[in-house]
Amino acid sequence: MAVPKPIAKGDLMRTPLQHVLLSILRKKLAGTLVLWTEGAVSDRLLFAAGQLQRFYVATVSADSMRSLLPLFRERQGPYAFYPADLVGDAGTAGTVDTYALVAASLRGGLPEAAVARILAGFGEEPVRVHAREVERFALLDRERAALDVMLASTASVREHLAASNDPKTTRRVLYLLAIFDALRPDRAPTMPAPSGSKPLSAQPVDSLSLSPGRRSMAPRSLPPVATLPPGNARSVSPARGTRRPPDSALVGTSPGSVAVPARSSLAPRRWVSGWIHKSRSAAPPPPPPPPKLPTAEKLRWVELLHVSEEIVHQNYFQMLGLPSSATAEQVDAAATARLAKWDPESLPEALATLRPLAKSLVEHLEVARRTLTDATRRRGYEAQLRAGRGTPALIAEADRASRARMNFERVQDLMDEGKDAEALESMAEVVELAPQEIDFLVATAQLMVRVDGVKSPSARRDLEAVLEKALDLDPRHEDALMVKGELLRRLDRDDEAFELYTRVAALNPMNREAVQFARLGEMRRRSIGASMRPSATPKPEAGIGSLLDRLRGALKK
Repeated sequence: MAVPKPIAKGDLMRTPLQHVLLSILRKKLAGTLVLWTEGAVSDRLLFAAGQLQRFYVATVSADSMRSLLPLFRERQGPYAFYPADLVGDAGTAGTVDTYALVAASLRGGLPEAAVARILAGFGEEPVRVHAREVERFALLDRERAALDVMLASTASVREHLAASNDPKTTRRVLYLLAIFDALRPDRAPTMPAPSGSKPLSAQPVDSLSLSPGRRSMAPRSLPPVATLPPGNARSVSPARGTRRPPDSALVGTSPGSVAVPARSSLAPRRWVSGWIHKSRSAAPPPPPPPPKLPTAEKLRWVELLHVSEEIVHQNYFQMLGLPSSATAEQVDAAATARLAKWDPESLPEALATLRPLAKSLVEHLEVARRTLTDATRRRGYEAQLRAGRGTPALIAEADRASRARMNFERVQDLMDEGKDAEALESMAEVVELAPQEIDFLVATAQLMVRVDGVKSPSARRDLEAVLEKALDLDPRHEDALMVKGELLRRLDRDDEAFELYTRVAALNPMNREAVQFARLGEMRRRSIGASMRPSATPKPEAGIGSLLDRLRGALKK
């Protein structure tokens, strides 16, 4: 069988091997990556659905990882990816997780040009770690310690490096997270554009697109395929559920360059009415002391209630009654005394009703002791304090916000796959976790317009409720006003819509869409006759699309 034409090619001098492997994983490609050194074929790696299956390398060790790590020492030389099995029976079977392989390869040296470019791209913006699959990196202890500090605080890349006791390791971990898209600017979330448009953000890897209009950095010619060692060249079909990329690209292709499945026909649940209209029920009042309770126990009852209410608003030092300079020994002694005092089992029977409160209080004290007596955890917590997030209440709020953002990433993935209805379903969890986040509410409204439209009375009612809540939180929120204007135009309430666009244009004269519609409304008011009937207004579909494109572009700035 003839060797097929490569679907992508490049040079390791421009694109490090780590980036190439990551792109293969992301695209779930099936085929063989061939690496040349000084014109001769040196190594071949066979992939199925983006996962390494077999390899043919110059030196084989008993451990697959050790066999592959020498490949990363070659910092230049051409490579190509073929949609065929060019390894055959001559190769060595061995599956290695790309996450762990890339992490291990960086310990032997970093591709400095790529590291400098990618980390510099974050500028002075605070960054946040999205470590959903961090365990797959198989980090060493010192790398894990650096990651824990990043997870505990929000700072810029420069600030992370400046505050680190081991900047070399911190730099390596920052780069690792960045190329796996696990390190992102700490910004408000935005809606991804519809499938087929530009990607939400540029991937942090070099583009090898060979499409017209872009100067290719790939080698002009590859070594002859005849230099491959003998073996069967078997055609490889993409794994089920994966998409084959166009012949012109491997790394950096946009979601719009591949076939996109049809939108899901799943009808969204009517969950909006539930969370948008309900009010959070107030916490039940604390139980009063039983009648005829002895004075000493009554005072302890009142004290326990007071301490339980206050502790969630105190930082760990305040919980223990210590200054922030307290030593680990002082922390341990203070925690031991308080734990003994509030041990649920030591409460008298008359206070048995309060044992659940005492148990929660003890858990807070235990966390404080563990955190402040461990040097690494304490550094991370002190960073949280500097950021103003050191109390259990604020930590819980930050955790909810973090989980909401992670769930929103799933929404963005569904959007990129064209599954708008499922994305709308997933927004339920997002808004439940962060009901005061206006950007999530606006994203929900945009999805509702795209999935349900505005023809159904129930759909309009839910959409209006979402927008009303968003504008109650911020009456000047530009995107919420734009979506409401879109809704009004679809309902043929053009005069009201144009008033909203006029407000947006006054808030942001650079919003060209709002300015355009504001001018159109002014022209209508001045016109006489039927020449400017509502049917002559621009099609509503243009509004949501352009708004989504603008929101997506904002994330890149």
